[in-house]
Amino acid sequence: MENLLPREQLDGIKQRMLSAFDLSEPGELAKRLGIPYQTLQHYFLGRTPIPVQLLLHLSAEARVSIHWILTGEGEKHPGNSRAQSQQFGNQLDERREKQRDIFDLVAQFKELPDEDKIALSNKIVGLVANYLLSACNITEIEPARIEIIPILAINPSNHIAPSPK
Repeated sequence: MENLLPREQLDGIKQRMLSAFDLSEPGELAKRLGIPYQTLQHYFLGRTPIPVQLLLHLSAEARVSIHWILTGEGEKHPGNSRAQSQQFGNQLDERREKQRDIFDLVAQFKELPDEDKIALSNKIVGLVANYLLSACNITEIEPARIEIIPILAINPSNHIAPSPK
């Protein structure tokens, strides 16, 4: 299998990814990124492209430039004033808190009786439809006239599934 990038470039990316977290072992980096060690090795060997989402995650967590990770050029920590770092850290904390809130809501939703799940799901779909219609400046369709009721049903495994037609 042919590598996606030259060996020297792959080695540089590997070293910079490790350096971003001040780590020396790829196994530690795999744990830090929450991916299997073998997957990380495939990236480092050029067998599989490094997903953009992983680079964004690494960049945000380590507060380093994606450009620097991929090329070694530019500043490792661009615009890294203390105030900017603190602001970025606060934004990251806020995002994590919102994610926890969403997970909590999903857990609560799963505990609802099926009838309540359907009613709540239909209400959410209606709100989203109204938002999308207003965001797209669509005024010819009255959102209240959109039939949403039969869209969702609950399957035996307590997952929301499209209702049968």
